Amino acid sequence: MSDVKPKRAYRSGQRQKQAEATREAVLDAAESLFRKNGWGATTIAAIAREADVSPETIYARFRNKRTIVHELVIRAMRGGQQQTPFMQQEQRARVLTATSGPAIIDAFASDIAELLSRAAPILAVVRSAAETDPEMAELYSELHQARRRNLGRLITTLEEAGALRPDLTVEAAGDILWSVVSPELWSLRVEQLGATPETNRDWFRTVLHRLLLA
Repeated sequence: MSDVKPKRAYRSGQRQKQAEATREAVLDAAESLFRKNGWGATTIAAIAREADVSPETIYARFRNKRTIVHELVIRAMRGGQQQTPFMQQEQRARVLTATSGPAIIDAFASDIAELLSRAAPILAVVRSAAETDPEMAELYSELHQARRRNLGRLITTLEEAGALRPDLTVEAAGDILWSVVSPELWSLRVEQLGATPETNRDWFRTVLHRLLLA
C-alpha cells in the first residue's frame, strides 16, 4: 500500500499543472484577440480556437468573457508574482517604506511604469467594452475605484513623511496622482508620442516631483 499515495499525489500534481497550463493558454489567446480584434468581435469560440481547447472548457473555467478579462487585469497587475496580492508585493513595499519625498516618488515612478506597461493595454480593452456593455462599465468603474484606493496609500506615505506641498489637501493630491498615472494617459503617450516605459517613467518622476512635493 505504500506506493499508492505517492502515485495519487503525482497524478494530482500533474492535473494541477495541466489545468494551469490550460488557463494560461486561454488567457494568452484572449489577450491577443482582445487587443487585435476588440471586445465585441472576440467570442468564446474564437478564444477556444486560438487556445486549442474546447469552448466548454472555457465556460467551465471562466464562465464568460468578463471573468476572462478581469483575470487578465489581475495577471497584468501581479506580473511575475502571481501568487502574491498586488499591494503585498515587494515593489509596493519599497515605495511605501521610502523615507523622503523624492525617494518615494522615484521608487513609485519606476514601479508604476513597469506596471502600466503590462496593464494599460488590457485596461484599454475594458474601457472600450464599457462603452457598450453595462457589466464591463461596472468592472471599469470598480477597477478605477481600486486604483484610487491603492494610490491613496502613496499620498498617505508622502503626507506622513512631511513631503506634500503645504497648499495641497490629501484629496487634491490624490486627484493629481490618479490623473497623471492613469492607464488612459499612458496609452495616449505611447500611441501618439511614441513614449517608451523608460520615457514615461522619467516623465512621471518629473511631473510628480513638481506637482506633489514640498
